[in-house]
Amino acid sequence: MPWARPGSGFTLLFEQAAMALVREMPVLAIEITDKRLWRIVQRYVGRMLNQLELSKVKAVGTG
Repeated sequence: MPWARPGSGFTLLFEQAAMALVREMPVLAIEITDKRLWRIVQRYVGRMLNQLELSKVKAVGTG
């Protein structure tokens, strides 16, 4: 399908909507299987993390 990411099974618009829902509510409350939803989240979050420059980060979540 030209409107879907290869191997996804979902349209890009659906993946966008799923990411917006994940930001606002628990994964288990969304009406598709959590495994499929986590694959969408891991795909996009992983891509963004790979683009971040984190070489100067020394600690996360310490106060």
